[in-house]
Order: sequence, then structure tokens, then C-alpha cells
Amino acid sequence: MLYIFDKDGTLVHNIDGERPANTLDEQKPFDDVLPKCQALIAKGHYLAVASNQGGVAFGFMTAAQAHIMVKHIADYIGATTYAVCVTHPNGRKKAAKRESRFRKPQGGMIEYLMDAFGVLPTETVYIGDMDTDREAAEAAGVKFMWADEFFGRK
Repeated sequence: MLYIFDKDGTLVHNIDGERPANTLDEQKPFDDVLPKCQALIAKGHYLAVASNQGGVAFGFMTAAQAHIMVKHIADYIGATTYAVCVTHPNGRKKAAKRESRFRKPQGGMIEYLMDAFGVLPTETVYIGDMDTDREAAEAAGVKFMWADEFFGRK
């Protein structure tokens, strides 16, 4: 089974409960993430991360910084790979101001990761904390779980 995780609000805390982290110093994993992910790996499951990083399109970070942050949390949980979308249709940076089939709520990142692992939608679960995560899972035809439910958070 392939478990794909959203990053912000799912694997790492949002700043003040709202804003996603824009630096590695701000990026703090939830305490329940590592034990749950280690247990999945021990059972032979694959892990990946799929994250919108629209902060690039607004100039809060570079694409390279966004990749570093997502790779950092992917490595932390033992994920084999990750996918990042740096575009946003309302962004301020011309090169990233556009819609993309990889930007959630589209299913492109999830489909890309399924292809990377050679798994079917029936063998994939996407875990997230926002309606766009749920919609991306639906668009890719995979099962969705809310992060609070998956990790047993209150």
C-alpha cells in the first residue's frame, strides 16, 4: 500500500495554527507523525509526500527552498519520494502564476507518485487536512483520510 501525505497541517504544524512554514526553522513535525510512519514502513508500506507550495508563486520562498523543505520532511518520515507544486493562479511571480494539473485540488501529484511506485488507485491512500486534499484524492481516484483521523488526533 502507498500512503501519500500532505505536508502542512498534516505532517508539520502550521504557524499560529494558520500559516504554512516558509523556512526549515519554522517547520516542526507533529509528535505523532514519526511513530505512525515508522509503523507503516515496518509493515512493508510505501510512503510519499505531495505538497502545494504556493508560497513560491507569492515570493515567500524559492522553488529550491520549497523542495528542500518537502524533501526534509519526506526524509524525516522515511518516505521514498515526494512531489511539489510551486504554482498558484493568483501568485505574484510571473513564472509561477498559473494553474497546474499538479496543484491540488487536481490529482496530478498523486497520479505522478502512483506512477513512480507502479501502484493502482485501489492501493493508495492520501492523507490531508484540507478540502483541497480530499478533492485531489477524489480526482486521482484514491481513498482519502483526514489527518486528525489517521493520526488519532483530537
